[in-house]
Amino acid sequence: LSTFGDREYDYFNSVTATSDGHVAVGYSDSTEGELIGLNKGYRDAIIVNYDKNDKIKWTKTFGGSSGDAFNSVAATSNGYVAVGYSASHDTDLTLQDGIQNAIIVNYDKEGKVEWKKELGNVNSDNSFNSVAATSDGFVTAGYSNNDAVIVKYDTSGNQIWLKRFGGSESDRYHSVIATSDGYVVVGETA
Repeated sequence: LSTFGDREYDYFNSVTATSDGHVAVGYSDSTEGELIGLNKGYRDAIIVNYDKNDKIKWTKTFGGSSGDAFNSVAATSNGYVAVGYSASHDTDLTLQDGIQNAIIVNYDKEGKVEWKKELGNVNSDNSFNSVAATSDGFVTAGYSNNDAVIVKYDTSGNQIWLKRFGGSESDRYHSVIATSDGYVVVGETA
């Protein structure tokens, strides 16, 4: 059993196995323990890399002065890709223009950000809830402006396509997997 965090709110939302351990993502309000000197604001997205003995290799935060979180993570041959949302307009997310933008962040094996992308519109609420690695990039699913969305990115973070699903009420995808001939997504609709 391995613990993480301190006296504040610390949550892991997703974990994936790696060749030498596992990587977990979520969010944290903590400023002590494993997060001394890492907090960037109110609540940060976190990614933690563990070795095969459950010892922390590295911990990284992502975000700014508002609420940020990672909801899902996938391992790649060169590192990790984490997805979630951010309400911050500063620090790591200076390009953001939505109320809450969906985010996808690619990390190398040492925890360095290689690229980051956001999805959102002015006055909209957006989140990526799940991600799957594919042979030629990533597919992520969530919601944008009350529509369920599935988005394909290449390995450099370029958006290849975006598909929307839904009607006049709130629709969301919660999980995505890659199959041999496409993708399967599940979610909910109002």
